[in-house]
Amino acid sequence: MSPRRATLADLRRRIDRIDATIQALLIRRTAVVEKVRDLKKNERVKIRPGREAEIIYRLIRRHKGPFPKLELVRIWRELIVATLRFEGPFSVAVFAPHGHEGIWDLARDQYGSFTPISRHDGARAVIRAVTAHRAAVGVLPLPAADEDEPWWPDLVPTPRNNRARAWIIARLPFAGGGNARGPGIGAFAIAPVMPDPSGRDHACLGLATDGGTGRNAVERAFKRARLGRPDLIGVEDSQVPGVFLWFADIPGYVREDDPRLAALKAALGDSLKRATVLGAYAEPLGSADLAPGGARRSNKRPGTKDAAWSLGFGAHAPGAKRR
Repeated sequence: MSPRRATLADLRRRIDRIDATIQALLIRRTAVVEKVRDLKKNERVKIRPGREAEIIYRLIRRHKGPFPKLELVRIWRELIVATLRFEGPFSVAVFAPHGHEGIWDLARDQYGSFTPISRHDGARAVIRAVTAHRAAVGVLPLPAADEDEPWWPDLVPTPRNNRARAWIIARLPFAGGGNARGPGIGAFAIAPVMPDPSGRDHACLGLATDGGTGRNAVERAFKRARLGRPDLIGVEDSQVPGVFLWFADIPGYVREDDPRLAALKAALGDSLKRATVLGAYAEPLGSADLAPGGARRSNKRPGTKDAAWSLGFGAHAPGAKRR
């Protein structure tokens, strides 16, 4: 055997030993997950999206060498979802009518190659599947300014649906464009649990105001409440004449008892009918996060969005399409 082939054979043996070590660590990790499962046995909803994102952020920060970060994220997403299924039933409902196959691709990228996924032609069917616990997660298209029938107002609690709610828990794609068919496709994931904070979050709020309250007034109220400048979408409420509904995406994490939410209500005064936290999501990885080599420090200000995943909400003042 030539020295070159002997060296190649030795390297292959080293790879085999490393593979065995990786597998042994997976077995040890699963043993720990079994203990987590026992502690969470009384919890109906097992998913913890903030914790999942925190794991990925940490791996990206400490990663070195030429192995691609996108593939690193894919490996850990498969590992995370596999252990979710290990803890209990886990399936995903996706809004994927004809022409929206890209959203199906985003769901598959985020929630695993072998997770059961059901296709739905309507957004409300996805929300019903989640609130009825027929699916652990639902995936829906990002809100847009020109929708005839937006889905996000259905997340606002009412006397009839207050006990069966769903919250926004993730923004897709989380890492790069993935395998989604079609350029620039994005989605929100929902689940019947308010997500835990990841440390790099955006909050989603739903507001209802009187029809005379315009976009500028809402933005000023957010500024006075120290909630940052929101990305806003607004639609007239088809159920209640004279009421305008707003979807707001803001940097940071907001709970229902956050004093800034009370300040927002005070700033809008009698023009505000209600304000509700619709969920939160961990910031998707940006170009600085995914740059090759060691961890890169982003130049963007905290709480600002990478151009690759900005929601790009356009101005949408009263007079827009009805839901």
